[in-house]
Amino acid sequence: MEINQFTVGSTYLMTIVPYIDCDADEHRRAVLTVLEPASATNSLVDDGESTQEPSEAELKAWSCFLRVETSEGRVRLQNPALVVAASLVEISPLALPPGFEQVKAHVTPLHPNEAYIGVGQSGFFDGGCFTESDETKSWFLNTLMKGGIVLRGPRSIANKLLASTLADSVGAQIKALNRLVG
Repeated sequence: MEINQFTVGSTYLMTIVPYIDCDADEHRRAVLTVLEPASATNSLVDDGESTQEPSEAELKAWSCFLRVETSEGRVRLQNPALVVAASLVEISPLALPPGFEQVKAHVTPLHPNEAYIGVGQSGFFDGGCFTESDETKSWFLNTLMKGGIVLRGPRSIANKLLASTLADSVGAQIKALNRLVG
């Protein structure tokens, strides 16, 4: 792909290859947010011992790369030629449950009154994370890697949303079984 196929500020589920002619089993998926191009004000050179502003030559060399933020909150460069597919990950603010916001990285722990809700590619609630634990980050990344989005908001509303989704699902299964048996 090329740089001009991406929009600054947008988040994509990207399929990335380690080199151009690699096997399909070497593809990996990553959720990356495209940032402003690298500049002296938003980037540093880290040689392992110290950091300094990039030179003009370094900035010129970096201009052919996307500057991206990972779902873990790390900023790095991504060669767009190694991105073989990308789909936009977005949700309309009007579609959010009350008190929820879309989050792209797990950077602050959940408070006792908060929860994450995963929304699958279908647009339906796909599970939740209700407590901060060792598994929270893994759950968060797994949801994003499946192409879903993560919402953060009040635990009380998350309980109701997921309970009604579960009840609808179980109710549909019971109706289907009754039709088979009845």
